[in-house]
Amino acid sequence: MQTDNIPVFRKVIIPWYDSEASCMLMILLMDFIFIFGSIGIALILEKPEFYEYIWVPILIMGLSGGILVSTTARLIKRYLNWRKFARDKITDYMFFLNSSKAIFYNYPIYIFKMGKSWSGGI
Repeated sequence: MQTDNIPVFRKVIIPWYDSEASCMLMILLMDFIFIFGSIGIALILEKPEFYEYIWVPILIMGLSGGILVSTTARLIKRYLNWRKFARDKITDYMFFLNSSKAIFYNYPIYIFKMGKSWSGGI
């Protein structure tokens, strides 16, 4: 019979291409590409002989806009999850301090949640 080797506490490892810095760089580059596509549309609308090529800047704007929206949504979701985790941890800590067991523990403070012990300092 195999044992369950799933760790209870583990830090989520974010790859370098999905880090906050690389996502911000991607958002900045996609902004420039989106502006480049809008300038292309403005130039094509000035010359009627280039109307048949208007699909190129529209495609560029659509693809860069899609990447821009998805990357921004990913960062917002990550930020909201981080805030929820921090708020839950602070709430658990404050609940523990208000309980009668807080008198018996000094440092580190042990927080018991759903049968799992969380250890953390002040």
